[in-house]
Amino acid sequence: MVLDKVSNISGLILGFLSRPCCVLPFIFSVLGFSSSSLILTLDSYTKLFAAMSVVSFGISSYFTFRVKGAVLNKILFIMSVTSSVAFLLAPYL
Repeated sequence: MVLDKVSNISGLILGFLSRPCCVLPFIFSVLGFSSSSLILTLDSYTKLFAAMSVVSFGISSYFTFRVKGAVLNKILFIMSVTSSVAFLLAPYL
C-alpha cells in the first residue's frame, strides 16, 4: 500500500521534473525571469528529457496497474501522463 502511493507520487513528480525544457521556461516567464539562452540551452536536451519521461512513466505504470483496484491511483497516473504529454506537445502546437 505505501509502496504504491510512493510509486504514484514519484511518477507524478518525475513526470513534471523530466520536462524542464518546457516547464522551466514557462515558470520563469510567469515570474519575469525569461531568458532565451536558457530555452536554447535546455532545448538541446529535449530528447533526453523525453526518454526520461518514457522510462519513469513505464516504471510507474508497472507499479500502478499491477494492483487490482486502486482506482484513484490509476486516475492520478493517467492525469500525470496526460499533463506531461500536453507540456511535451505545447511548444509544437
